[in-house]
Amino acid sequence: MVQAYPLVRGVTSAIALVFSVDVRRGTLVQGTGFSVEPDGYLITSLHVVLPSYMNPQNPLLVLFNDAAYFSRIVCADDMMDIAVLRIDARNLPHLKLTGLSTVHEGDEVFALSYPGRGKLMFSEGRIEKIYPGGEVKFIVTSAPLSYGSSGGPLLNSRGEVVGVASFILIRDRVRSMGVSADNVKELLSRCGIK
Repeated sequence: MVQAYPLVRGVTSAIALVFSVDVRRGTLVQGTGFSVEPDGYLITSLHVVLPSYMNPQNPLLVLFNDAAYFSRIVCADDMMDIAVLRIDARNLPHLKLTGLSTVHEGDEVFALSYPGRGKLMFSEGRIEKIYPGGEVKFIVTSAPLSYGSSGGPLLNSRGEVVGVASFILIRDRVRSMGVSADNVKELLSRCGIK
């Protein structure tokens, strides 16, 4: 039987390459983001856009397959490591956010991101652990993530976002993790967006 993956055009066209430029230092931070509303709202990891967060004069660029936009940060939470971006666009393909109540340990998850050379990377794995308590809810996954993956969506088998990709060093081992979409929905609500 052929395995179906959540890679319909609407999913991949909602993923963007995100660049935050620190003009004074001459450095660039790259990551991934994804659209969550048709009217120009995107989600990424806060550490991806940190130069622009620390100094709004630093350019923040969002590149989709067929368009590029200057962006601005409209809301962020440093504990969650999530930022909400806004671009001047309408009718964007966008992804649906779901919650931890829809996934379980052992479920398949898929990561889509731009780790490096500007080509969309697809990886798959399983949910190894769910940490549903506390202020920030996490998913640990076996789906490989790398530099540039931060801010990309972790998707369930229906193509819904269950988390925002990140990774963390624990006792000299890199673990692929994601901040729960529950936290993203909470931040969007707090910012008056959803």
